[in-house]
Amino acid sequence: MEKRKEAQVNWEELGRDIKRLTALIDPLEMLLMQEKNPDISARIERFIDQIQRVADQMDRAVTALEADQETRRKVKHIETQILAQTQDISAMRNDLSKVLAALGQPLGT
Repeated sequence: MEKRKEAQVNWEELGRDIKRLTALIDPLEMLLMQEKNPDISARIERFIDQIQRVADQMDRAVTALEADQETRRKVKHIETQILAQTQDISAMRNDLSKVLAALGQPLGT
């Protein structure tokens, strides 16, 4: 009976240990594959570099698009101002024409 008490298994602890060990399988297999084929590491590094270059290009494209949008907003604002000034000039011309007509003078071009 004494031996049975000593041989009892802590199933929870054993379960945790098994989970930890099985979690190591994939990383260990990756290490073994890299040892068998060292070129994989270099290819992975090149792939990561290429992804980084694409990310950098995307950042530059976003910056350019934002600048383009800002330029378009400025142009639209200037266009609105010019339109308002044109309308103001037309209104002043019309008013001046009325004043000159009242004075008997034609509006010169």
